Amino acid sequence: MKDFDWIEYFGPEAGGNPLGLPLYLWQRYIRGIPARDLLDLPELTLGHLVECANEGQWKRPAQHA
Repeated sequence: MKDFDWIEYFGPEAGGNPLGLPLYLWQRYIRGIPARDLLDLPELTLGHLVECANEGQWKRPAQHA
């Protein structure tokens, strides 16, 4: 797991800009854009984690279009 970068998949722990909150809420709930798309984080699934555990090494998930 030494190659796994937590921040790349879950975002930084620091809080966001409070002035950006209204824009985020508008895009997320009014326009219906999924949170993952707004935060630009790659998709990480339980199936991929199980696959990596079975192989004993981390590999990046395939990118979806």
